[in-house]
Amino acid sequence: MTTEQQHLGAAELFRAAAGLSPSQTLQVIQTLGPSFSIGAFQGVDPASLIVLGANNSVAARYMTFHQTLDSAGNGTSGTDYQVPAGQQLIIGAVVFSCGAAAASVVIGYGDDGVARNNVAAPTNGVALNSIETLMAAVITTMYNVTVAFKVPATKYPYLYNNAANTGCYIVGILRNP
Repeated sequence: MTTEQQHLGAAELFRAAAGLSPSQTLQVIQTLGPSFSIGAFQGVDPASLIVLGANNSVAARYMTFHQTLDSAGNGTSGTDYQVPAGQQLIIGAVVFSCGAAAASVVIGYGDDGVARNNVAAPTNGVALNSIETLMAAVITTMYNVTVAFKVPATKYPYLYNNAANTGCYIVGILRNP
């Protein structure tokens, strides 16, 4: 492997950045060099990636993804991520861990943000995967999944989990539709 190109799986990347906020994780990504691969992104400039995080501590709850998390990995007030007008967020990797075996997560988007551990989905919520497709077979194991999800302009991406203590990062890139 040359220093010009590095190929990392999402799990290796986030293990290296364990405990960091999404913005700090993005700084780690950006130090990898001009060209590397993660999830569906091959040879992408790391500076163009967006890393978002969400963490619910209660089963069957929703949370809007954030670019800034507090020291406990929980979303902070007023930081719900909204896709900028005129662009779409292409999600290429989902990294998650659940506090129960056979737990799963759903990634989606809606018209507004929702607080951590919210019982209600965002307004006009749209699920981008079924609950069966992103499953954690083993408790507290980190899973990484390559995906190709699109979140439209002005929408808020969210996490839904069916098990307590579920943490999730998504790695995406903004593009013009």
